Amino acid sequence: MHPSLYPDHLPIPVEIPDISEALPDGMTLLDEGELGEWDLSLVLSSGIEPDSRLPVVQARAAARGWGGDKYQLFGSPEKNTDSVWVFCTAWDSIEDADEFMNTFTEYGDTRWSYGTLEKGDNQNTWTAGGIVHSIIKNGDGICW
Repeated sequence: MHPSLYPDHLPIPVEIPDISEALPDGMTLLDEGELGEWDLSLVLSSGIEPDSRLPVVQARAAARGWGGDKYQLFGSPEKNTDSVWVFCTAWDSIEDADEFMNTFTEYGDTRWSYGTLEKGDNQNTWTAGGIVHSIIKNGDGICW
């Protein structure tokens, strides 16, 4: 998205903590990969719920400091059951991580407003429709 930054500004490798012990029995890793800055801005501006979409300019500004990411999707291939999606990002700076955290919080407050919300200094958790969404910031890293 920013050709002038390459090749000096390559994506930061991101590791996801091992959550296998916290997963329900039978869940395995189904998919893993990277979203990238563009897809991350689309989550905020073009999501499935029209009323929770943020303005494109705001979403792109929040995603602009993206440094790298990785996601993992867990589930049971034999059953149509619940799934667990973990998405961790690295940001170019703590300020970029703060901007994304604040923008994602605005998105989450609208997207899951029909549920409950627990806010902390570096973690917000929305529980709505039986689904838990939690975003946690640690320095210049954020996991959803």
